[in-house]
Amino acid sequence: MKPHLSKEAVEQAASEIYLMPFFPSSDIQARAMLMRYFFDLCHTDEQVIWLGKRYVTLFPKWAGLRELRAVASAKFKPRDGIEVYSETYIDGIPSEKIVPTVMLPASRSEPRQLTESPEMRQLVQDLALATTMPEPRRPRTISEIEAEIYKRHPVKGA
Repeated sequence: MKPHLSKEAVEQAASEIYLMPFFPSSDIQARAMLMRYFFDLCHTDEQVIWLGKRYVTLFPKWAGLRELRAVASAKFKPRDGIEVYSETYIDGIPSEKIVPTVMLPASRSEPRQLTESPEMRQLVQDLALATTMPEPRRPRTISEIEAEIYKRHPVKGA
């Protein structure tokens, strides 16, 4: 049984892209070309709907048909067999997986454990206690600055 790609799914995916900045959505030929391109790329309704959503997630504005093909190529072999790489994402299309971010302590008032190793924790604590920062200097007053200037460059005849 051959995979099915419906016109309705292609229209749904294309409508996601029609709303993107810089897509010539008022040009009927551009709209038809985009729909034709979806038929060239995708085998199934699931692929075309995924591609439309993924493209608008990756690109804040219309980036062209080549980038659309690059997104498809990163996930599946295009129906017409033509695979390309992204010129925007030169290291490859970003993963769909959410990468957890490392949270560091917000302040010293909220100590958090940054390592499981008790030896490393003790080493960091000892280093923090042994390290001192210089006291901040008090800002000088204008009269102190003037006195220093006159001391270095005395005024003749005064």
